[in-house]
Amino acid sequence: SKCKSSLKINVIHELRTSAIIKLEIAEGRVSDLTFARGIVDELTEGDLVLRDLGYFILDTLEKIRNKKAFFISRYKSSATIFLTSNDNKGIDLGRYLGCAYAQSPNQTFDKVVYMGLEKIAVRMVAYKMPFEIANSRRCKAKRDAVKRGYMATAGRLSLCDYVILITNVPQDMVKAEVIGTIYRIR
Repeated sequence: SKCKSSLKINVIHELRTSAIIKLEIAEGRVSDLTFARGIVDELTEGDLVLRDLGYFILDTLEKIRNKKAFFISRYKSSATIFLTSNDNKGIDLGRYLGCAYAQSPNQTFDKVVYMGLEKIAVRMVAYKMPFEIANSRRCKAKRDAVKRGYMATAGRLSLCDYVILITNVPQDMVKAEVIGTIYRIR
């Protein structure tokens, strides 16, 4: 987006039929959020939407659910997580996952949590990253924070140890170990 000649291509692609449902071209400076809500009108019951972080808007995920469609998205670290819908205070997700993995180090984390002030119920699936990859992600997070003029918090750095996905796909439909594989299709 720093280049004068950049552009952004937003595509809604139907994987089963290889059809392009929607194709939009915009200036490179345009935020992905501009396109985030556009998929809702295209959905039919049972569809699966794979979302990148640039498209992360909680109310849009709820609209996808209301259309009886499914989503898999990366977790945006700024979104507050509650363990129950009655909780008043969000958790430190990095610390929480650290404790969960200390008790069951070879397990995939898979739990229903509540996101945002609206406390939207989502299934959170987390995978522990190998140390080398997690360390590389921490270095990048620190560099990015300095570039933006702040220090990366300990909580943000601890999240670099995990790939964290949120979904509304039921546990009995797709196992946690497969959610990440499906997301990589994106």
